[in-house]
Amino acid sequence: MDTKICNLEFNVKSDANKHFLALKKGELCFPDINYGKNNCVLNDTPRLHKSIKKINTILSKADYLSALLSRVDPELSDIAKQVLGLETAIIEGVVQYSKEPTDKLMRCIFHSIQFWGGGEGRRIYVRPKKSTYSETFKHNFGSGDDYKKLIEKILKENESREYKLKDLEKCTDSIGNWGLSFASKHMNFISKAVQSSNVPRWYVFDSIISTACFGEPAPVWKSYATYCQELENQAKKQGVTGDEFERALFNYLQEDPVGQLWGALRCR
Repeated sequence: MDTKICNLEFNVKSDANKHFLALKKGELCFPDINYGKNNCVLNDTPRLHKSIKKINTILSKADYLSALLSRVDPELSDIAKQVLGLETAIIEGVVQYSKEPTDKLMRCIFHSIQFWGGGEGRRIYVRPKKSTYSETFKHNFGSGDDYKKLIEKILKENESREYKLKDLEKCTDSIGNWGLSFASKHMNFISKAVQSSNVPRWYVFDSIISTACFGEPAPVWKSYATYCQELENQAKKQGVTGDEFERALFNYLQEDPVGQLWGALRCR
């Protein structure tokens, strides 16, 4: 696939933006920015605080905070440090599950990744009238068999992303009020935990990435494997890991004024 790298200047009418403005919907393009290690840190931003506070409230009402593999207190100032601690705990939890799978640990992993994803992770818990948050989750999540199948499929060795994709989509669609945007966060952690060259890595593919990189307001499965492969290709060219590239990309799109403009213009 011919992946483009484009520059964007804040003055939209600048000649330097002509390649960016010519991008078509569905065409993959990464911003031409510095993906170096100094830009790959998780920053302690008001947006992060707000997002974590929102999901903390939901999981508290659902009585699932005790299931988190590492607690994050939104009232403390070092949210980024706590979230990084949760990342480590999730990876360790997945490694443990791959060796000794239990239903309890599987659910702890699920709630922890939903929490890590922030406020948008609330949807699977959001209740209809006369239903508690925990009842709603149980209805949407079911027995957990589909999530177990998703984990098993991700961890299956010697299968390409393209080969796995249809089964992963089926497992995701079987869980209510979920979808690719959040499933990709789980696929990211589960594949990262294995650290095996025989298990392909998946990366977060939510609406922020889909809008910015493809001009699509919502992520679609047919673009997911391509995105992951091209992210790794570009990361290699930049001399960083896929995770570092991904973090720098998110920081640019969420925190840099030009990056925010990039996302807005791509879905124009």
